[in-house]
Amino acid sequence: MDELCGTPDSGQPSRRGGVLTFAGSAGIGKTTLLAEARRHAAERHCTVLFARGGEQERQVPFHVMRQLIQPAFAAMTEDEAPGTASSPRRWG
Repeated sequence: MDELCGTPDSGQPSRRGGVLTFAGSAGIGKTTLLAEARRHAAERHCTVLFARGGEQERQVPFHVMRQLIQPAFAAMTEDEAPGTASSPRRWG
């Protein structure tokens, strides 16, 4: 978590970012572990995107990626959204 969000004692968070992925058998606690990781990240004011995938999602290209970014884009104002005429930020 320190590498993803920066250490809480470091003053300014590093905001490097990254990806955590988990896979495993049903019932071993993956959901609980990831919920705890999200909680710790939120305490450090990190942006957390999450999605779920399974056998069915493998058939739809980029389905999990859409789950990740759609809520973030939906929460943006028109000025913040990439690709709008008034947006100074470019993604890519």
